[in-house]
Amino acid sequence: MGPKLSLAALLLLAASAPAVAAGEPRVIGTDFVVWIAQKDGTELSRSTTTVPYLPGRACFGWTVEIENPPDFLALRETLQLPGPAGSWGAPGSTVSPDSTAAKTDRILTPDDGRVGSRWCLVEGDPLGQHRIDISVKDWLRESFEFEVVAP
Repeated sequence: MGPKLSLAALLLLAASAPAVAAGEPRVIGTDFVVWIAQKDGTELSRSTTTVPYLPGRACFGWTVEIENPPDFLALRETLQLPGPAGSWGAPGSTVSPDSTAAKTDRILTPDDGRVGSRWCLVEGDPLGQHRIDISVKDWLRESFEFEVVAP
C-alpha cells in the first residue's frame, strides 16, 4: 500500500489548488494549424508555426479547446504583420493606418468545445514573424506567433 494522507493534509492540498468554479469556462488546449491547397482540390493540414509563402494556397489559423464552453464567445482577434498586407479582404475588421494589423470582433459558437479562426495568404503579404492575439473578457487571452517563409 502507498502512503496515507490525513484529512488535514488532504484539506490543505485542496485549499492550495487553483480555484476554478464549477461550470466556468477555461482553456484546456490550443493549436496553430497551416493548410495547403493541393492541385486535386484537397487540403493538407498540419500543426506548425512555419507558414510557406504560397499566396492563394496557404492558410493558417488557430484553435482553442474550452472546458465548460459558453453557448457563444464574443472574441477579439488581432493579426499583427511585420509589414503592410497585400490586401486585407477582412470584412468587419479595423485595419491599422499602416496596414500592418487588423482587429476583428467575432461571435463564435463552440463546436464540441472548440473555436477557431483562419486567414489565407494573398499576393503581396509580407514574409517574417506574425502574431495573432485573441481575447474573451477576462478569462481567455492567447497569442500565436508564427513565421511566413519563402517556400
